[in-house]
This record gives sequence, C-alpha cells and structure tokens, in this order.
Amino acid sequence: MTEEKEEMDVAEQEDDTLSSDDSDDEETENKNLLLYLQALQNISENKYSYNDYIQLVDVSFEISDLDKIREAYDLFAAVFPIAPQLWLRRLKIETSLASTEEDFVYVDVLYKKALSDYYCTEVALDYAEFLSKLPNPINHWNEILLPYALDCMKGSELFKFWRDNVYAALEDGPDKPQAICDFYESEIEIPIFALDDTFLELKTFYEKNKEQISSKWDVLEEKYHKTRKILQKIIPFEKKLNLIDKSSHQERASVFRDYIETCQNSLDPKVVLVLHERMVTECCLDANVWLSYLTYVQENEDLLEKVKNEQKAPVFKQTPLDIVNRALRNCTWSHLLYIEKMRILEVNKAKWEEVQTILEEATVAGFQTPEPIVSIWLEYLTYLARKTDFQKDNERDNLRKNFQFAWDTLGRDWGALADPQCKILQYWSKLEYGKLGSAVKGRDLWYTVMESSDNSTKASLWTEFAYLELQRGLEAARKIYKKAVSTPNMDDLESLVSSWIQFERCYGSLQQLKTCQDYCLPILAHQRHKRLASSKQGGNKKNDEKASKKTDEKKDTKPVKRKNTEESEDNGEVQEKTSKGKKKLKAEMEEELPCALEHVKLNQDLHKDTEIDKSKDHVTVFFSNLNYDITEDKIKENFPELTIKSVNLIKNVTGKTRGFGYIELESEVDVQKALGLDRKEIDGRPVYISKILRDKSERQKFKYATELEPNKLFVRGLPFEMSQDDVRDLFAKYGEIKDVRLVVHKSGKSKGFAYVEYVKESDASTAILKLDQMDLKGQKLQVAISAPPPRGKPEASRIPTGRPVNLGGAKRQPHMGEAKPRISFIPTSVQKKVVGGNDVATKAKTNEEFRKMLLNK
Repeated sequence: MTEEKEEMDVAEQEDDTLSSDDSDDEETENKNLLLYLQALQNISENKYSYNDYIQLVDVSFEISDLDKIREAYDLFAAVFPIAPQLWLRRLKIETSLASTEEDFVYVDVLYKKALSDYYCTEVALDYAEFLSKLPNPINHWNEILLPYALDCMKGSELFKFWRDNVYAALEDGPDKPQAICDFYESEIEIPIFALDDTFLELKTFYEKNKEQISSKWDVLEEKYHKTRKILQKIIPFEKKLNLIDKSSHQERASVFRDYIETCQNSLDPKVVLVLHERMVTECCLDANVWLSYLTYVQENEDLLEKVKNEQKAPVFKQTPLDIVNRALRNCTWSHLLYIEKMRILEVNKAKWEEVQTILEEATVAGFQTPEPIVSIWLEYLTYLARKTDFQKDNERDNLRKNFQFAWDTLGRDWGALADPQCKILQYWSKLEYGKLGSAVKGRDLWYTVMESSDNSTKASLWTEFAYLELQRGLEAARKIYKKAVSTPNMDDLESLVSSWIQFERCYGSLQQLKTCQDYCLPILAHQRHKRLASSKQGGNKKNDEKASKKTDEKKDTKPVKRKNTEESEDNGEVQEKTSKGKKKLKAEMEEELPCALEHVKLNQDLHKDTEIDKSKDHVTVFFSNLNYDITEDKIKENFPELTIKSVNLIKNVTGKTRGFGYIELESEVDVQKALGLDRKEIDGRPVYISKILRDKSERQKFKYATELEPNKLFVRGLPFEMSQDDVRDLFAKYGEIKDVRLVVHKSGKSKGFAYVEYVKESDASTAILKLDQMDLKGQKLQVAISAPPPRGKPEASRIPTGRPVNLGGAKRQPHMGEAKPRISFIPTSVQKKVVGGNDVATKAKTNEEFRKMLLNK
C-alpha cells in the first residue's frame, strides 16, 4: 500500500511539472506573438525601420511558425536586401523541409534571390550542395561555378566541391581524363589562394594519365607561372583585408579601392567584377563603393559586353541600371545614386514618367538636410531642359512650371534653409536669358538670387549678372556693375572693379571708361584705407607670429600682377617691416590713385566724428538695421524714453548712412532701458540695439539659450501677417506668458515662426496639446519645446531627425515661394495645394499626388 501511494505521488509530481512546463511554453509563445505583432505595427508606421525587420525575423524563428517566417522574409525583402547570414538561416529550414519537386523549385528560387542580394561564396557553396536535388544540375552549376570560384581566398572550395561531386560522377571512358585536365587548366588560370595545391594535383593527375591527355605540359606550366605572378601581386591586399575587422567598413573599402586600382590592368575583367561585388557586399552602406562599381561598368562597357555574351551567370550580366537599383536598396539616403539613376535612364532612352518616378522616390527618402534634394531637383530640371523643344510655347511653359514648382516645394518643406545659394533660380534665370527667351524674367529672377542670404556680397554673382544683362544692352549691364560696386562688404571688390573696367574697354567710349574709373577708384581707395587703419590696431604678437610664418611660406612665390595683398602680408612682419610696408603701400596708392586719395581726403572731414571714445563705452549703445535715410532727429523722436546726449551715424564715402551707428546716453540706467527696447520698429524695420563690445568673442556670443527650455515653445507655420501681439493673444489663453519673440527679417517682415516663453512648464505643455497641428488661417501650426541645436556645427549634424528647423539662424531673404519677383506659372489646381511658402508642416504627398502636381507631358 505504501509503495502504491509513493508511486501515485511521483506521478502527480510529474504531471505538475509537465503542466508547469506547458504553462511556461504558452506564456513564452504569447509573449513572442505580441512582439511579432508589435514589429508588424512598427513596420506599417515606418517601412524603412531596419531594426524592426530584424526583430520580426528573429521572433518568427522563436515562434517556429513557417508561415510567419516566410511572411517576415517577404516583408523584409520588399524593402531591403537581406544579409547572407539571414538568408542561410532561412534556407537551412526550407531545404530540410523540401520533399517534392515543387518544393525544390521553390528553394531554388530562394537561393537565386539570396545570391542576387549580395555576392557570397558561403551561400554559393550551400547552393552547390542543394543542386543535386534539382533536375539538370549542370545548368545551375554554370551560373555559380565561375563567378564564385573567382573569390581569391574561398574560390578553391567551390572548385574542390565540383571535382568531388560532379566529375567523380562521370562515367569512365577515354575522354574523361582530358575533360578533367581541361577543368584543371581552367582552374590554374584563376588567381586563387590554393593555386599551388591545384597545380600539384594537376601534375600528379597528368603523370598518371598523360597517354590519354592531348594537352601539352609546357603550355599548362606556362599558364600556371603566369597566374602565380598575378597571385603574388594580389595576395598582399587579400592578407590586408583578412587582418581588418569586418565592422571596419571604411578601412576595408579603402583597401578594396587600392586593390582594384593597382591590379585592374593585370586581372581578367571577370575577376575585377567579382572584386567590385565583394566590395559592395562588405561595404554595402557606403554609397561611394557603389558609385565606383557603376563607374567601372560604364567606362568598360565594350570590354564587359564580351563577358556578358560568354557567361551565363547573372553576376556577369548586370547592367548599370541593375547595379544602381541594388545600390539604392542599400543607400536610400544617397542623392548621388538617385542622380546616377536618372542619367542611366536618360542614356537608356527611358520614358519621362520613369525619370519622374525617381524624383518622387527621392522626395520621400527622408533626407535630413535640404542640399541633397536641391541637387536632385537640379538634375531633374536639367533633364527636362534637355528634353524641351524651345520652339514650342507649351513646352517652354511646362518647363517654367516645373521650375516654379521645385522652388515652391523646397521653400515649403525646408523654409529658410533650402537652397540659400539659389542654384535653381540661377539655372532658371540663365535659361530665361537664353533658350526660354525672356531676358526680363531672367533679370527679375537673378535679382531674387541677389536678395537671398549673403549673395549680394559675392562679386562673382554680380559679374555673372552683368554678363547676362549684356543681352538686354550695354546700359543694362553698366547699371548692374554700378550697383554692384556700391554694395557694401563686397567679398572681392578688386576683381569686380577690374571686370567693369574691362567691360568698358571692350564696349564703352573713352568718357565712359574714365567715368567708370572715377567712380570705382575712390571706393577702392577707401577700402584700402580701411585695411590700413585696421592693420594699425591688429599688430599683437600672436598675429605677428602667424602672419610672419605665412609671409615666410610665400617668400618665394611670384606675386600676381596688380593684386593688392601687400598690406595683409606686411601685417605679420616685425614692427620695423610693418612700418616700411605701410610707407610702400601709401606711396603706391599716391602714385596710382591720386584722384582717389583726393576724394578720400575730401571725405575724411565727414568721418572725423565717427571716432568712438572708448572711455564712454559704458554709456554707449550700438544701433543697427536702420533705414539708410534715417536722421538723428528721427532716432530721438522714436526713443523718448532715453536721455540721448549724441547720435553718431556711420556714413559711407558718398555721405549716406550705412544703417548703423552709436548713441551716447546719459547714464548706465539709460543703457539698460535701451537694451530693453531692442527690436523696436522704426519705419517698419526692427532696430537692433546692443552693448559696445570690443572683444570679438563677446560679440559673437549667442544672445539666447542654446539648451532645452521646458517652459519655452518654438512655434512655426505662423501666417506672415500675424504680429507679436497676435501671437501673445493666441498663447495667453493657456497660461501666464513671460515673453514672446516673433522672428522677423531685417525688413521687419515675419519669418513665420516665434518663441513663446511661459512662466510655468505645465502651461507650455498645455499649449502644445491644444495648439500643435492646429489649422490657422489656412496653415498648419507646429508647436514644440524649444531645443536649439548646438551652434557652430555643420548643418547636417545639427538636425537629428525630420525636417530642419530655422531657429533664428542666418537669414535667407526672401523665403522661397515668396521670391521677388512673384512670378507664378503654376496651374490653379496646383496653386490651391501649395498653401504658403512657410507651410513646412504640410503632410508629405503620395507619389500619385506628386505626379498629378507635376507636368503632364
């Protein structure tokens, strides 16, 4: 009885253990199923989330459900190429489960997909083992043997497998020894690591069967030595690759490039192709290696055509379009690959709609900065220009519509950060001056270019503008030169003046040439005078040493004729040389520009009172962004709160104010009052008021916080007509406001965004919940916690995700989509969709919507 009871207890314990195990298994299975569903949800929200695909695949194997494994791989393969290791993981299961001819065909397709994603000898070897299950395996061997046997370090394994499994199965006969010898002969012509071993095997086999072999041993031996010489050249690169960690992609790519460049001329084109395939497999996320591959294929098209005709392997039959498509599946962020694909399609004479599709794909690729998409747009517009029949009015209008659409779209999506150099407008303008035949439109577009960012200070753009204006006549070009020379802060005034003088020599009369010189030389002399004056103040020891070193480096350099660099070079010499340099410069100026110096002397009285007394810095403020025609009385009239002792407006050589000046106040209390009035408007322009800071580093300090401020909001998408008070009223409903700052252009016009600072963080959070994504006068408002990017870093590194935001940085005026002149060539249906130039929050359009908005050609 006792024994029966003990047996029953043991049985119950075993049942409890099994029940517990079943419960644990069920819990794990449910957990994995939830993870699988979560990964599917994440992918549906962002189909480019690579890590979610990896998780989906991993969880599908945990669930051990073949249907889910296949579903995971199908979703993955639709967006990204799959890594060889992941393919081998699935193929192992599929191969083990295949039992019917239909199953074998299905697995065969999977192997070919795996090999088309990446070049991988391991997958090829795995495929070779599977081939015996297929009918006519020799046909499949022809597709994989040569391309994967050309892998220098691993190719011998494939050759060995072929000999052991294919040639061993041949029927004995008088032709068999010669067939095997022919195979050995083809093997010793390939520079693979086991070449010596293969040659020894061949020698042994040849000695045993030489009566049945017609091949000459001397010929075989000569081929071996020739291949061995090539092998000795490439082995150092293979060893170097073997020592570099697999994760060091950039280093491996560099070795591959050297490898190909050094050995390309000595290697068979098939081997070079395989080297490129190995490189793009190991460095698949480096767009440059794909571009190198494309360049090789395009530059050696005739040579590779012969390889395509001789070989059946898909690796050797790839076209440039096949390669660029593979590249874009790996590097969706590379604008150069999109551009390359456009060019390849144009060479292939593809339809316009196919090229447009590339543009549509690029616009949703998620570029983090505007420069790549600007380059893609330029390439597309250039393609359209080449396809346009400029004799037909409708085709000219269609091209203009595309330019306008590109400009407006970039402005809407990127705001002030998009195309600050106005490359698209420059190109459009040149076409208007030329093939489009409207020089007036070209002029208006180029004026918009000059008004944007700091383009007005670039002499090269002014010179090009004048050259274009020649088409409208000599006076039109002359007017541009005159306007350019009088523009302050020109980056290369000397070259601009030289260009104008050369223009007058070619096209002007004697009087016009003299008028040009009389106008330009005083301005040049004034600029030299300013340099000379600044050199007197900048002779500290550190600058002396740096400039002295620079002078030593240039000592043996032949000076460029008439280049005015003496004063900048002399600035770095010791004090005695500095003095001599100044005397030399002064003598040169007096000799070459007597009328210029006279003009400067006449204007010196005008500038006598521009000297600022440093002892009064504590009671002096700096005013800027003033109207050029403002007067002292106007300033005093607009600032009655301040006790102004004197106003010192800085003027140019013509006596006109330069838009800034110094105001001496009664006391430091008045200085604080003045600083509180910063950005007060006069004649519609915000006046910038700041302290007198002699130290340049102090002047360059950013005025506002550069870290996360939970109580401050950054708001964009504001209608341009909204004032600062309107913004305050909108946000005041949700809490007590400490400050509101509407960001404006120097002209006083709103940029469409603002900063709103609450007293409490909770009020800021409430405002975000209530106002973010709200429609306001036809525009969508975007509200977020203020978190300015670190200053002084490249634009690409400052924008972590999504579209870039202009947080009060460098101006770009006017905004794209509002460019002056306001030329609109967009059909009414399109204009209704482009709400406003500042609507950066507009939802991304689908490809179909995008296609409808573009030219229907």
